[in-house]
Amino acid sequence: MQIDHAGALGANWRTGAAELSQQQREALGNDPLNLIAASGPANGAKSDSDAATWLPPRKGSHCSYVARQIAVKASTTCGSPRLKRPP
Repeated sequence: MQIDHAGALGANWRTGAAELSQQQREALGNDPLNLIAASGPANGAKSDSDAATWLPPRKGSHCSYVARQIAVKASTTCGSPRLKRPP
């Protein structure tokens, strides 16, 4: 098991997190809502993708995964209004 970010840090950076302060970026990276247990292969396959380009292998978890990613992004938009939400 590995700890992964529901909202990949690289994807967040490309969609607005670069505009956040250092403190806000650290909060995003350490937010318990953003941290998930993942298998090594799944974590590697996802890499820094967002829900638009990668979903968990189990179709039954797609909705909850996307909802969590949206919740993570929504919690950071107060710091960066342009932080895009996944589709």
